[in-house]
Parts: sequence; C-alpha cells; structure tokens
Amino acid sequence: MTTRPLAVDADARDLAAAEHLVHRLDEVLGAVSECGAEPDVVQRSSWQGAAAKAYRASVERRQRRQGGRWAASGRRFRIPKRPLGAGQSEDAYVISTHVVREPTGRFVAVLNWPGGPAVEELTAILADQLPQAYVTPDSPAIDEAAARTAGRLARYPGRTAIETVTTVAAVEADSVVDAVEGLAGISLEPGDALDLTGFARPVWREGLCVLLVQRSATGLVPFEMRHQIPCCSDH
Repeated sequence: MTTRPLAVDADARDLAAAEHLVHRLDEVLGAVSECGAEPDVVQRSSWQGAAAKAYRASVERRQRRQGGRWAASGRRFRIPKRPLGAGQSEDAYVISTHVVREPTGRFVAVLNWPGGPAVEELTAILADQLPQAYVTPDSPAIDEAAARTAGRLARYPGRTAIETVTTVAAVEADSVVDAVEGLAGISLEPGDALDLTGFARPVWREGLCVLLVQRSATGLVPFEMRHQIPCCSDH
C-alpha cells in the first residue's frame, strides 16, 4: 500500500488548472481502484484503458519478484482487493492543492492514498499517465500537507456525502471536516442549512480541516464556489 504522499506538479498556474489536474488524477486513480475492486481473479480481457494496463503491468512485475505463478492459459491473474472506503472511490484518497512559489508560483497537488498501490508502483503509474507532470515524494507541498498548515482539499473522505444540501452538524459528522466556519463574523448553529451541492473545498489550517462558508441570496454556501472556476463549471 502507499505509505508516503506523492506530489504531482503539472505547472498549474491557477485554480482552474489545479482542478483540471485533480480531475485527471481521478481518472487515473479510478482505473486503479477498479482493478483493486474487482474479484481476486480477473480476466485480462475485462481491462481497458492505459491506466489499468499500467497498474496490471506493475502488479505482474511485483508477482514475478515474489515468485508468483500465472495460470497456464496466460489469461487470468490475481490482483489483491483493496478497500475503497465509504461512498465513491474518490473518498478513499486525499488530494490537496498547495501554492509552491519556487522557482515559479503554481499549484501542486499532494496525493495521500493509504489503501493504494505501493508508492513505487503508484509513482510509475502517474508518471506514465500524466507525462506532463513531475511526480515526487519530496516537495514542500507534502511538508505543508503533513503539517496541515495550508492547502485546499479537493478530494477527501466524506466529500461525496456532504456535497449536497446539508447542515453544519452533518458536515462535521459525515466527513473529515473538523469545523465549519462563517466568514465576516457569521455565527453558525449545528442545524443551519448549507448548500454544498457538487462542490466543497475545505482547507488545512492550524492542524484542522476547516470549511469556510458565506451568505448568499439563497442561504449559506461555500466561500469557494464551483462557478468561480472555469474548469469546474465544465465538469
């Protein structure tokens, strides 16, 4: 399983580019999750997509190193199941985006997937599927994510459960969000309704995961909203 976070740097210069990178990571990791979610014995013919093929190749290499044997037919092989967590497969990993200023200002994504493939395998898969990105286990963005001092969370456990019309109490109970805070001195009660439909991006701050909300004409909504980011408006 993945034991270290990975930084994925695709030279994203704005939030739209950062969100696009997150969507691309979803595509690649989703294919890997499908591999892990299938029964232990999987037909080769059922796999499609370059990401799945890359993952399959990495599993085969590991099996060979461990002395594993394939069925004589050459058409079936074993893949260990891996837990995907609650909800969508995207709930199984955390992706946060961080501002890195050297050598140029840009957003770097940090991926933390405790139930994913070994870090070497995942690095190889990401490098193969995202050739425009630099994938590394060594980045100031990783240090920032580990300290939970800054960064916005784009994927996190419970995200798919709370991205709907919900309440302050439900957000804090059903996801990794530690606290919902109102901007401009807005006072919140546990039962206050929040419209987080399709988009909620909490941030790391002083060791906590905090979701910032504001008042709109229709009620309480996230401080960062989907329609503000062109990429997200198209997904």
